[in-house]
Amino acid sequence: MERSGRRASGARGTRRRVAAVALVGVFVVLLTGCFGTGRFVVGYGSGDVPPGTYSTAGTFPGERACLWASYVGRRGWPVAYGNIGARPERQIVTVYRGVNHQRTIESWGCGFWFPVTASTPALSGPPTADKPSGMYRVPTDMAYGTWTTENGSRFCVWARLRDFAGSAAISQLRYGSSDPQTVHLGRSVHGFSTRGCFGGWHRIG
Repeated sequence: MERSGRRASGARGTRRRVAAVALVGVFVVLLTGCFGTGRFVVGYGSGDVPPGTYSTAGTFPGERACLWASYVGRRGWPVAYGNIGARPERQIVTVYRGVNHQRTIESWGCGFWFPVTASTPALSGPPTADKPSGMYRVPTDMAYGTWTTENGSRFCVWARLRDFAGSAAISQLRYGSSDPQTVHLGRSVHGFSTRGCFGGWHRIG
């Protein structure tokens, strides 16, 4: 009986902590226009996340994994998602209200998401500087041109993106390769996502 009581007490404590985190998340949206941990409706109501593009700051102290997803409906099918394992890098997502479906955004362990627009300066140093794992706006964060890695890795994955709303990638490497990688970022590319490419990406032209 005593053990059952402890389990019940622990479950109640967990539910209270989750509720408290969600409440804090609502206040963050109301006060700053940013959002953090929790599940949010995309819209213009009190506590909603306004439609737009948002970015994380990168690795968040104390967090070991960044998990997020943008859904059709409150928990319908995901239209975009990220599972960044043990080292959360910068993530970018565009959320909007569908014509026939309300959208939601859910985030755990990613820190705060802040709004970015076309006029927001580069988030990761000069656009031509070397780029580690993360997501980048092209050409604001990562310049047009040809980029390469020095080494291959079975963990190296990348994608040239049409947008950050979950549209199919223009091209991508999904399963890693032992060969160095080279990609060209032209004017049809609006984003670049990469992870696990040791040594990062260097612009060569």
